[in-house]
Amino acid sequence: LEMINEHVLKNLRASTDFVEVHERWTVLGRFLEAVGENPPDELVGLSREVNQAYHKAKPQVEQKASAAVSDVLEATAATDLAAMASALANFQLFEGGLGVTESQQKDVTQAKQEFWKQIKDCCNKVATSIDITNLDVNVHSLSLSLEPLRGWLDTFQLLSLQKKQSLMEEQNPPVLQAWMREVLAEPLRRLLDPSILMNCVDSRRFSEISRRYSASQKLGAVLKTEALDLTVVEQYLLQRKESGRQALDSANFQLFNSEVKVCKLVSEELVEVPAAMRILADLENDLREQFLNQHLNKLRSAQNIPDAAAASQEARKVAISAPDTHDWVTAALENAFQDLQNNAAFNVQGLAALGMKLLQTPLGQTIVAEHPGFFGAVKDMQSNELFRRAGEKQDLEDMVGRLTQVSGLDGNEYHELVAALRNHEVQFDHLKSKYLYEHGARPLEDILREAKADLDLAVQACSCQDKSAEAVLKLISHVSICFTLVKSGKKFLQADVSQQEQKLVIPHRGQMLTLFRFLQCHKAAQSDALWKRILNWVHDKVYGQSELSQQPDNHLAEVLTGEGKCLTLGLLASILALNGFESDIVCYRKFLIEQDREFMRPFFKFLDVEQKIRYLTFDELCEERLAHIRQASKELIERGKVTTARPQGKFSNRACLIDEVDILFARNFYGNTWDGGFKLTSPQAAGLVTHIFSEVTAGRPIKNITDTDEFQALLEAYPGEMRGVLTQKAAELVQNMEERSQPEPILDEKTGKIGYKEKDEVSYDVSYSNQTTFAYLSLLQQGKLTSEQVHEQIGIDMLCGRFSFADLPNSYACILGVTGTLKELRSIEGFETVLQNEYGFKHFTITPSIFVEGGLLFNPGEHVKVLPVEEEWGLCIERLVAEHTIRGDSVLVFFKNETQLKKYPGWANMQCLTERTNPKSRKGYIAAATAEGKATLLTRAYGRGIDFQMPEKHRLVVIQTYLSSLVSEEKQIKGRTARQGKAGLYLQVLCAQHLEGKMAFTPQDVNSLRNVNGEQIQALLRAKQSAKTSSKVFGMVERRHRARNLEAETRTWESLLFGDAETSEKLKKLAAFNEGGYPVHYSVLLDISLSMSGEKKRHMDVAFSKFQEQLCEQEQQGINTMVSTLLFNHTTKVIVPTHVKASELQDISHCQVGGTTCFRNAFAECRRLISKRSKTQELILFLTDGEADFPERELTALLADHGSRIKSITCVALGEQTGTKVLKNIGAKFQAKNINFNL
Repeated sequence: LEMINEHVLKNLRASTDFVEVHERWTVLGRFLEAVGENPPDELVGLSREVNQAYHKAKPQVEQKASAAVSDVLEATAATDLAAMASALANFQLFEGGLGVTESQQKDVTQAKQEFWKQIKDCCNKVATSIDITNLDVNVHSLSLSLEPLRGWLDTFQLLSLQKKQSLMEEQNPPVLQAWMREVLAEPLRRLLDPSILMNCVDSRRFSEISRRYSASQKLGAVLKTEALDLTVVEQYLLQRKESGRQALDSANFQLFNSEVKVCKLVSEELVEVPAAMRILADLENDLREQFLNQHLNKLRSAQNIPDAAAASQEARKVAISAPDTHDWVTAALENAFQDLQNNAAFNVQGLAALGMKLLQTPLGQTIVAEHPGFFGAVKDMQSNELFRRAGEKQDLEDMVGRLTQVSGLDGNEYHELVAALRNHEVQFDHLKSKYLYEHGARPLEDILREAKADLDLAVQACSCQDKSAEAVLKLISHVSICFTLVKSGKKFLQADVSQQEQKLVIPHRGQMLTLFRFLQCHKAAQSDALWKRILNWVHDKVYGQSELSQQPDNHLAEVLTGEGKCLTLGLLASILALNGFESDIVCYRKFLIEQDREFMRPFFKFLDVEQKIRYLTFDELCEERLAHIRQASKELIERGKVTTARPQGKFSNRACLIDEVDILFARNFYGNTWDGGFKLTSPQAAGLVTHIFSEVTAGRPIKNITDTDEFQALLEAYPGEMRGVLTQKAAELVQNMEERSQPEPILDEKTGKIGYKEKDEVSYDVSYSNQTTFAYLSLLQQGKLTSEQVHEQIGIDMLCGRFSFADLPNSYACILGVTGTLKELRSIEGFETVLQNEYGFKHFTITPSIFVEGGLLFNPGEHVKVLPVEEEWGLCIERLVAEHTIRGDSVLVFFKNETQLKKYPGWANMQCLTERTNPKSRKGYIAAATAEGKATLLTRAYGRGIDFQMPEKHRLVVIQTYLSSLVSEEKQIKGRTARQGKAGLYLQVLCAQHLEGKMAFTPQDVNSLRNVNGEQIQALLRAKQSAKTSSKVFGMVERRHRARNLEAETRTWESLLFGDAETSEKLKKLAAFNEGGYPVHYSVLLDISLSMSGEKKRHMDVAFSKFQEQLCEQEQQGINTMVSTLLFNHTTKVIVPTHVKASELQDISHCQVGGTTCFRNAFAECRRLISKRSKTQELILFLTDGEADFPERELTALLADHGSRIKSITCVALGEQTGTKVLKNIGAKFQAKNINFNL
């Protein structure tokens, strides 16, 4: 009794320490429980005293217990590891039920489970990033997924042992890092698996090895796991080196090239193995010592032209057999030619003679083309001689006759063109004689001065009151001779008399006829000829009366590949500029524009018109049009006023000269918009972005961004009218931060710019609004960029303009364009209407080739082959390549894309040209592609704009492995052979699966291709191409309408921005321009397999139409929704543009059915589609009539990436006989993630 009294009384003493209070309260509670309701007499008094004390303390204890429970729940909601550890340590006071209700105990248990589930989910994101079963280790995504883990581990290290134990009750000792490693054990094992690594090496997937290695290093830095052991790669490279040396010993250059190719591939794709560069240097040195030096030394010491030519060609032969050594061989030759030029016995004149000798063989012609610094004059002479010989073979009247016939011109115009061309040739010969022969030898400067003075008089004659067509024709002749003098006058004067005429670069008849047609200067009596309209336009513009003039007509001409489109447009621009009419020469590829600009620059400089002629890409045009809007919009929001001036008539007084007009109708242009904006980079804007990045990467989710100090500071920094849109932008930033790695950003380490893949190419001009900024911060955090490099990239993106690519040309006073496929474009149903109505083309010219028609051999009955499945298709292509290379033919095999190319057996050992081919290797591959017995695999991009050298003594065979939907593309690919009068063979090897899936062939159609004659085969192919193209035209017009409406919004905004409206009104419009955040996005997956034909397809069309109608009604009520449409059979096709308003959806009723059904491809593409935007709630509609394999892997990846944003999936089974088992299984997969499913 004394002991009990003493113990109990001790615990009745008051205390301010709650832990002590709780301990005493627990002892008292146990005492009361022990004595029960009827205590012994000896303990009645003590029991009464204890009972009072116990119930007095109870509210305090229960309040503290409730607070401890709340702390656990809050820490769970925030996934705050430090807070959770503290909360659990506090809660342990109440373990055992004292002060805690059963319900509270249950809440805490569930909270702990949820907390660890959240951490495990983050670990699973890491697992997804390194899941090599998808063959797609996403290193950037891994970096971002690891950041929360890194934050938690850093926090865990700072915890006391007690808190660690409270947090990890089941771990002994409590080590969070070990727990994470255990969670990731299986994906880690696969990531580091030596057998999988060896498989990657054997299949040459070195970029995958690089990603795996980088992933293992990033994991090791956080979780202290092992790095991928690359010793096996180094051993593999040493084997390649030894094999390469043995190949050199036996002069087996083909095998040597194979080993060099592998080592180069490793050096490019697996930079983590520096041994590759050392081995390449060793192999290059071996090649020099064993083969190149013996020929290069002979070249350097050559005493005559034949010896030098033989030595240089022997050295260059190596790169024909081993094209991957091209840069080594050409660099060595370059040095040798430099030494030869410095040799007093040879010098510049000797090199010119060597160039002439080299031109006598195909290999020598390649050498001349590859070394323009030494043989540029010889190359120009060769081209000029080629055109000259072709012109001599072409009768003038016959050529004009062919032009007028195919262009649909009348007999009068034939006679006018003949007279004009004869007049020009007489005038040109007179001027040539005057400047180069009549006065004997004289300095080039004097010749050019006289020619320029005569040209100025010719320009004045065109500007006088009684201007005439004769004066314009005379001007054209003067411009032409000036070009010849500028381009080749120096070479003419330096050459021997016997070779002088061959040195002259002279515009050929085809180019002159095209100019005559463009300017209509051969039609003396025509009052509305282009040259008259242009001169009147300029005159009236000068005197402020341009509204009185009739705008010049638009004209489109066909000029075949390799026949001088660059010079045709350059001469045309020069003539316009000399008469005061400025122009923009526009093309789709930057490198082509730069190439043409450099070619014409000296001539433009001589004419003093360099500032009046610009070479631009379509993107650069849009950027220029937006510049003033961007600057003014930023001024408005930051300063409250606009001081930027609005440019007046910048395009409306210029001509647009388009190179390759047909590209304007490509999917990437026609109907697409160029969206531009500006970035708010104030300290407040950058501060908000940095805050969001820091919080999320530290594993602290942002509940409400508007409650943060950073957001309030942002609102205070900008006008009140922007409050709503800034709130939306802030929410958008938070959402984008969650999925900032999709699509994957790609860093250019030289420029410090981030780019993104677009059609297998990386564009550094593309960024994702309020998303790319986080990619820069991530790379800064990783140490790959400096603060200075990312400073201008951190801020909030605002939209200020959208421009329609298709409408760009219509901003100009007139459009004059050239293309190699005009006949094919006009043959497409509905296309000529687009050309005439949308662009105002009133005149069309088909300029015939100046070369004798080449011997293109293509008999559809013999040369079109259709194989039932991809395996047989690939083997057939391989067999044809072998047959023709054995005969000595060179073979170009064109595939639709890189994926299809890699289905060719043994592609890894072939010479391949794709959009991703290293530019250093590309030039050598192109040069070697037409060598005797050589085969090259190419993607469709190389079917246009690349002039492969036509061989002299063997045939160039082109094999196209897919059916082009546009006949014009097929013509471009055919045009890689049988050019410039040479023979060639064209073959089509088609796969029935591709035809049914992409071109709406039925099995009966495919069977017909195998059993009918050539004419019927051609007719069926053309019919399918026509149907496909017609459906594309239908969609193009719809896209064009949408893009035009978006541009109209920009024009309205521009007028308001530069007008007299109140600043508040302008700010409200800018805010409205940026609003329209689309919280909901539908991905609509539509089955267009063959079984969907007939009634099912009609039902689906009606359903889609009704769906669109309902969304349009919601749109009118202000409910904004985005929709993307995906068509699938065993392939997929995404209708572009994606993420459009309901009112901008394209009709799908014209889409054709065909092929089999594959759910896997549909959901894989759906995953990519959803990745394009990161601020949306996702709804999926899936319409199909068939059963297919369950897409387990694709659904897992889709839900891993986007499960948090997908709110529902609705499957619609079309047709009474449709099975629903797989659809129900699909639904179950989504329901397991608490996503609503409807069938």
